[in-house]
Amino acid sequence: MHNVSVIRRNIEERYRQLLATSEAQIEQIESLASEISNAFKSGKTLYAFGNGGSAAEAQHFTTELIGRFKGNRKSLPAISLCSDSSAMTCIANDFGFDSVFSRQVDGLVEKGDVVFGFTTSGNSKNVLAGLDAARKTGAKTFLITGQNPNITNDFADIVFRIGGNKTAIIQESHLMLIHLLSELIEINMELDQQVLENQIPQIVYDYDFKSEFLQNRDSVVWVNGCFDVLHEGHLMLLNTASRAGTFLVVGVNSDSSVKKLKGDSRPVIPEMSRARTLAQLPFVDLVVIFSKEDPLEILSMVRPNVVIKGDNYKIENFKEKSFLLEINCDIRFTHHIEGVSSSTFIRNVKK
Repeated sequence: MHNVSVIRRNIEERYRQLLATSEAQIEQIESLASEISNAFKSGKTLYAFGNGGSAAEAQHFTTELIGRFKGNRKSLPAISLCSDSSAMTCIANDFGFDSVFSRQVDGLVEKGDVVFGFTTSGNSKNVLAGLDAARKTGAKTFLITGQNPNITNDFADIVFRIGGNKTAIIQESHLMLIHLLSELIEINMELDQQVLENQIPQIVYDYDFKSEFLQNRDSVVWVNGCFDVLHEGHLMLLNTASRAGTFLVVGVNSDSSVKKLKGDSRPVIPEMSRARTLAQLPFVDLVVIFSKEDPLEILSMVRPNVVIKGDNYKIENFKEKSFLLEINCDIRFTHHIEGVSSSTFIRNVKK
């Protein structure tokens, strides 16, 4: 059991670090992808390098570009300067290890090219020297590092910090960045039409829902409720649902339907506010506000693979049950926390 707690603590630490990505960083990622895409459109080349795990990240990035990330498309010119062992050992032997990247940059990089240096610490002398050499050629330079406060923009045109200060988590964050950039580049260069066509809103009303939103989704999971004051029972239900498939759709009762179900004093939180709260949970893919007391009508459009209900529904013949069984939907039940409900919470607050 000790190992289980270590595993969970490590997962939660990584999860928090990824969620800490700010709006400014997200905009910076978009800017990075735009710079790279424009360089490729101009016939330029991307170069990447780093040491150890960062060398693996550099090679991973160039592999995604010269091979493919999602669908088949044309190869993009990308070269890792960590891959040529003969050049690396020759330069290290003749000029010193600090020159292994700058020497290659001098011979290969041209004005307008894009050069990425990966270093978790931000202190790798050979990476910084390689970026400095690239700037002198007129290339666009990017330093990808962790949260080292001593690194300034003097080392590259753009310094991108992500992942905190633990090496393993920084490297995992760099891998996420690589995948985000690879996808954005394919979108910017219109190399992956499927990605462009499948952009969907995060919150919709039932009358605006389109079945196309769920095309090519491997496993659609549905869960619904009023969610009028989010509590631990709701979170348990949503967490269980998030692990049941690959695309989670959360149905939220509209204000009018909550009044019919709970009385004129409800809801205490308006429908759009409830929907926005749910949409902020990172594992929720789509929130649908539906107008009927039960979700049968919207479920006939969503046609989920899995539906999650509280275990108090096991003995109830809820209205949508027969339809779900008819479409071979897997109905699963999760633990219900006795005494925990929005109605109880609201009553206690009023007292």
